[in-house]
Amino acid sequence: MKVCIAPTLLAFFSFATLGRATETPDETLGNLIEQLLPYELRVAIGHQLSIGDFVRKADFINQSLVQNHLAITNRINKLLEDTSIALEAVETLDQRVPENSAQQILQFTADFYSLARLESWAQMMGSFLSEFQDIPLNQDTLDESSIDDENPMSYRPIEFFKLISANRLAPILQKETWRVVSVPALSAFQLRQLFPLVPYANAGTMVYLERIYRSTSTHFSLLHEPQSTMDTHFGTALRLAPESVDALQLARTPVGGSIELAIPMITWYLHHRQWTTELDKFFTALLRSVPSEAGGNGQHRISHVAGSVAYLSLTLAAIRKDSARVKMLSELLVTVEIFDGADQRVSHTFESQKQPFIECLAARDLTDVARFLANTWGVEVSLNNYNADRTTCWYQYLGSRWFTLTPKGELGVQVPINLLGITLEANQYMDPGVQTDFPSFQPVERAVESV
Repeated sequence: MKVCIAPTLLAFFSFATLGRATETPDETLGNLIEQLLPYELRVAIGHQLSIGDFVRKADFINQSLVQNHLAITNRINKLLEDTSIALEAVETLDQRVPENSAQQILQFTADFYSLARLESWAQMMGSFLSEFQDIPLNQDTLDESSIDDENPMSYRPIEFFKLISANRLAPILQKETWRVVSVPALSAFQLRQLFPLVPYANAGTMVYLERIYRSTSTHFSLLHEPQSTMDTHFGTALRLAPESVDALQLARTPVGGSIELAIPMITWYLHHRQWTTELDKFFTALLRSVPSEAGGNGQHRISHVAGSVAYLSLTLAAIRKDSARVKMLSELLVTVEIFDGADQRVSHTFESQKQPFIECLAARDLTDVARFLANTWGVEVSLNNYNADRTTCWYQYLGSRWFTLTPKGELGVQVPINLLGITLEANQYMDPGVQTDFPSFQPVERAVESV
């Protein structure tokens, strides 16, 4: 096959840098690449890309590939399924990992970050800020001569100060960089570029993500990130010294927390597209895979992230005043106990949480939704006088602090706009008054003031 080298290379480099491109019309550029690059070469390039880049660039690999929604979904699900199997193969007694499984798991974290890049950044940065809300920065704690070698915690203020000092101008550490994107305001192309996991997810995607979440909750050490992963992900926007990674425990994996954000986004999207049958398939597969408690009340104990699917589904159905779906989901939840967090230690029944859940919705300004559910369930509750903490209850029921929901069901996700890779219009961000529970930047600001 003869290929003209100059235009082919031009098309190749255009293709290879699409992740950094502005909003070039995908049909125009896709047609150009399709004309200049032979199909076999485009496919070969696609196989060399990370899963996230592959999904983002599918528009340009082959237009029919995007139209063949299931082909992309299957590639994503194969990665997730293989990883869930590798995690389940871990020996439960000593938590040793077979060498081939260990490599596969580490490769998965890199692939997952490429697929859920913004979600993992939100989780990573959010956890980072939460961790250091109360870190003391004063003359005593920043005096290296006062470090106690037997107390690793004494290093933390100094290493935190060093990290902020070296990166005080980094956009990722500026609170103005973090904006709430309105997901329904995104075009289909923009959604694929920013959150490529979401539009291609189905019931199988959710099943595998939930299994990975449960496994990483049980065997957290399996996903302790190597320096190389941190360099390529977190280090893309921050200068990190190895001692900072260790002392500040930045290598704690954001995979579990990222799934806590990705799953609600998928749940919302399936409701938004009215593909709730996929959610029903997820619940069926979930209850089939989780045995009921022997000798107890016969209830299935499900993960925190699976519970968030149920509670968010209830919320979205109530926004639409869909009484039939609320009734169906309520009957489903009677059969389960839901773990309160990722550690899977404490669980609750749905019946015991009806009133607190309604109060939580009211605390989040979803008063009409709360009233609809209270009337549907026959629960007496004062929507003007409640005890719910709007921050902790949102995580307990809806799974992640880094997204918000408006009374009309609009989904907003807080992300770093310097890493979007495409330009959004002003009306594609939520009003500044609409905020998630993203942690305060005060620790960073205090450290900058001390520089």
